[in-house]
Amino acid sequence: MAPGSWLVFLCVFLPLGGAVTPPFMNYIRPPPKQDEYDFYWHVGYWETMFEYDEERDAGRPVQLTGLNRFGRRETNRDDPNNCGNLTPLTAEESRTVVVADGFHRKLIAVNRTLPGPTIVVWKNAQVAVHVTNKLIQEGISIHWHGITQHNTPWMDGVGGVSQCPINPGESFTYRFNATEGGTHWWHAHLGTFRTDGLYGALIVLEEEPRLPAFSREFIVLLHDWQREESLDIALRVNWEASRFSYGYDNNSQCYYNKRQHDGTEIAPIPFVSGLINGKGRRYYNDGLESENQNVPLETFEVHSGVNYRFRVISAAMSYAFRVSIDRHELTMIATDGNRIKDEKAESFIINTGERFDFYISTKNKPVQNYWLRAETLEDTDIYGTAVRPHSAKAILHYQGAPVDSDPATTRRPCDASNDCTVVNCPFENYPPGSYKTCMNVHELRSALNEDAPRRESKWEEHFINFHFSGNELNGAQRSSVNGHRFIPPRSPPT
Repeated sequence: MAPGSWLVFLCVFLPLGGAVTPPFMNYIRPPPKQDEYDFYWHVGYWETMFEYDEERDAGRPVQLTGLNRFGRRETNRDDPNNCGNLTPLTAEESRTVVVADGFHRKLIAVNRTLPGPTIVVWKNAQVAVHVTNKLIQEGISIHWHGITQHNTPWMDGVGGVSQCPINPGESFTYRFNATEGGTHWWHAHLGTFRTDGLYGALIVLEEEPRLPAFSREFIVLLHDWQREESLDIALRVNWEASRFSYGYDNNSQCYYNKRQHDGTEIAPIPFVSGLINGKGRRYYNDGLESENQNVPLETFEVHSGVNYRFRVISAAMSYAFRVSIDRHELTMIATDGNRIKDEKAESFIINTGERFDFYISTKNKPVQNYWLRAETLEDTDIYGTAVRPHSAKAILHYQGAPVDSDPATTRRPCDASNDCTVVNCPFENYPPGSYKTCMNVHELRSALNEDAPRRESKWEEHFINFHFSGNELNGAQRSSVNGHRFIPPRSPPT
């Protein structure tokens, strides 16, 4: 910023009106082409495994009574101490339940959905998102990840930097142009609300004539879900108390970071449950058994003989995922909203904030259910002993296959006669003998024919050091750039 210049905070609060955005769907329905799209959001507290009565403005916890079947817990006037009676929910009532991993937990949600509502617009249209903060005591802001905000930097949604936070009871309208086509996402950008549920997909459609016709385009949002609030986890990490993640009270077991095969530590917190589009199971016994087999999984319904596009977004807190579909080859076509030349792959690795698009063909495939897998990169423990990765799973359901039945499929073996290509490895390659070949991100090529940049006669070289330098008392948890830490402003400029 030039000397004497000022950063202006634009704090415009507008009244909320209009209909509430419909809940999450796992596929895209292209809207009509128009100049402006409006969305109306309420951000508030919500609870997983909870059923809400709009007329009474009250709710009750629910329990799983079978696969995709829920019972609402009721009080008993004749027996005041008995809250165990269960009333079955109707199919319509069940659709309103935020399941997550089947465990009760408070979350922060837009319009009581997890993930939040999907925004689908056409490229270059204006997007207006009217946000009302229904929280009791926390301010919020929403970032539009992948949108460069040309001429609208105050709409970038970084609380305390590009805007004043939206305080409880207040409303704010984000208004920007969708100048970048592709798969993007939105998420909270203040505090720890993103990993408490405040995130969703942002899809900017554009004409892509060089791609095959798709019968349907699916959205896949990945999340490493925790059963405690993200603020508690963040504080534990900041206090360097992660080794006590299994409990502070009378628990002698320590947590240690697992490692990738190259020795890199993976995450400062244990993996609990993996969610795909807000649904998932907690697995134990090295991932072979699930805690509750009745927790419904996300299902992608397909027909034989056509192509399907998948837009994958990682909203994870800490863990990277290796994504694959059993017995299906992936054709990678985009990363972070940018088209790439088609690359065939068995799987790809996705880190927090990244997006990858691929498509599959359902021609000549047996009609059955297949696993869509998102596995962590865990390879060994602190002693070098091999461990099984954790996973999030969803179901690719072919029409005609059994309904409400878990797949019995296995992933394609990687062997000497047919090795596996893995896109976006965070390491150079897998160990010899694994028969996995990495295609690193720098090997991907743009699908667009763009002129090569001209060589400049004058140039300068700058080194930027991104590091977790911190201080001598807590050196591992303080980020810096060239030795300088960012300190949020204490008040707007006057």
